[in-house]
Formats: sequence, structure tokens, C-alpha cells
Amino acid sequence: MSLGSTYAAQGATDKAEDSLREAIQLSSTCHNLRTALLAIRTLANLYVEQGKLPQAWQLYHEGLRISNEKSLAALPPLGFMYVGLGELCYEWNDLHKAREYLQKGIELGQRGGDIKIWLLGYAGLMQTLLALGKSSQTWSLFTEVEELIAL
Repeated sequence: MSLGSTYAAQGATDKAEDSLREAIQLSSTCHNLRTALLAIRTLANLYVEQGKLPQAWQLYHEGLRISNEKSLAALPPLGFMYVGLGELCYEWNDLHKAREYLQKGIELGQRGGDIKIWLLGYAGLMQTLLALGKSSQTWSLFTEVEELIAL
């Protein structure tokens, strides 16, 4: 996974994709679901940067499928999959579905205490709420995030 991230940072996208796919496969095989999901998130982000949103969508759903097969549907790192799906729905202007996915991602991230998941989720949710014209809810969320960070 680290090799794939390094290749991505250097702009070697083909090598990054190959390395991340290998990380997903190896991590899934040895039941290291957290690493598999992080590699999926990293590869999906690479696809988004390349404008390959449908591929990112499929990849996030693959992460959910892998987790469901292993009966781990409530695993906190799955929050990355839901946040990613929410971000994609936002890009496609499916704001109500974006809100639903982002809230699920936040819930899972908070359950596991993974600040990165829920901060990404809150950032996406605030954008989504603003796009829905719900500025007072956005400010409430902003205050909630400030309080959570202060803990």
C-alpha cells in the first residue's frame, strides 16, 4: 500500500494502480481487512483525481462486498467506503444519497474512534448540507466538530 501511495505521489499512476490492487488482493487474502480498505480508499482517490468516477464507485462497492462476505459490515474502517460513496454522490449532485452515505461513514468512523474517517465525513456532509440550502444545520455540524476535536 505504501509503495502504491508513493507511486501515486510521484505521478506514476499505472504503477500506483498495480501496487494498490496487489495490496488489496494480498490484504484480503490474509484477512487484513483494514489495510485492504485503506488501499481501496487510496486507489479510489487516485481514480477520482483521474476523473474515473465510475471506477471509484465500483471499487468502493467492492470494499463493501468484501466486508459483507466476511460478515464484517459494521467494521469502523468501512466508514472510508461510505464517505467515498458520499463524496461521489455529491459530485454527481445526488445530494440526498450523499448525505445518507456520509452519515453512515461518520457513524462507523466514530464507533471505531478513527478521526480521519469522521472528519472527512463531516467535511463532505457540511458541503452537502450547504448545497441543500441547510446553512443552519451546517453551522451546527461545524460546532459539533469543533467540540469533538477539543476532546
